This record gives sequence, C-alpha cells and structure tokens, in this order.
Amino acid sequence: AFCVMDITDKAFPRIAATYYDRLPVLQYADRVLQECKKWDAYAVVEKNSYGLAIIEYLISREYTFIYTKTKFDAVENRFKDEYGFYTDQKTRPLMLGKLQHFINNKKILIEDKRLQAEINAFIYDKGKPQASSGKHDDLVMATALSLMALEQYEYVEANRPKPEPKSAREWLELELSLGMPREAMINQGIIS
Repeated sequence: AFCVMDITDKAFPRIAATYYDRLPVLQYADRVLQECKKWDAYAVVEKNSYGLAIIEYLISREYTFIYTKTKFDAVENRFKDEYGFYTDQKTRPLMLGKLQHFINNKKILIEDKRLQAEINAFIYDKGKPQASSGKHDDLVMATALSLMALEQYEYVEANRPKPEPKSAREWLELELSLGMPREAMINQGIIS
C-alpha cells in the first residue's frame, strides 16, 4: 500500500491518493515510480524488508527524491545519507503518534473507505498498536509514513536541483516568476 499526501499546507495535509494491491515487488516498485513521477512526490519508503527493493528500483531509474536519514559511518569516519525510513520499536510509535495527532485534531480528513476500515480495526494488543486479528494495517502505516515527510520536505525541496528550461519562452517565464536573470539563478543554485 502507499499513500500520496499533499503537504502544500503542512498544518492540514490532504490525502491525494491511496493504492492497495498485492503485486510482485518489481511491479509494485514500478507502480510507486509511476505515482512518484505523476505527483512529483517525495517518496518516504520504509527500508525494512521489501522496501529496500523499492528504494533500489527508484534509484536505478534515477528517481532520488527519497526520504533520507543522515547517520555517522564509523568505518568510513564520516556522515552518510541513507535512503528510506527504518521502522522499528522506536520509530513506529513516533509515526503512529503523528498520524493520531493529525486525526484527533482534525488536521487530516480520512475519506478513503479502506483507510477508514483499517483505522477502525486498529487496536492496542498487549501495549502494541496494530491491526486486529485477521485485519490489515498497510494503509494506516503508509499514511503514517507519508506524514514523516513533513520534517524534511521543505529543506529537501529547497535544495533539489531544478532542471533548466528547454526553450526561450520557458526561460523568460522563469525569469519573470523569480524576478531574476538566468545568471543569478545559476549562481544561486536555483537551476542546474
């Protein structure tokens, strides 16, 4: 499952699309890539298990607008960016807590019927939030993952190289919209 979140208004994100199906990993990865390109989405991919295959697929197709975590590599004695969100006993409560905060404070509208059903079947079992027996939590987790982009997105988007306009008209439109000439945009790293 995946969830496409419109975070134009970070205080009130909107679910733009959801997807839920059983597909072979590479078919699913291609579907994720198609949706990422369609929405120009910042992909927050869980790097546990099959998520690594999704990340590798996106990278192999030169789609690197992916959630990253900076970690210190003691072997190389430097900081490195690692793609993907690692869900574990520490991060799972954070992401589910964020989703709960947005739902409880009416900051996100849940209109997707499958997501509603999963939320309604989400329980605490021996202190662990999870799907009821025989139910699924894939969309719940996908929605919670998509909210994890809120902290990184503005920084990543601001530092993401922009492709050069292809025609004189596109150059003029860009110069007018930004109020600066081409040379200034290149010097400031606005375009590559």
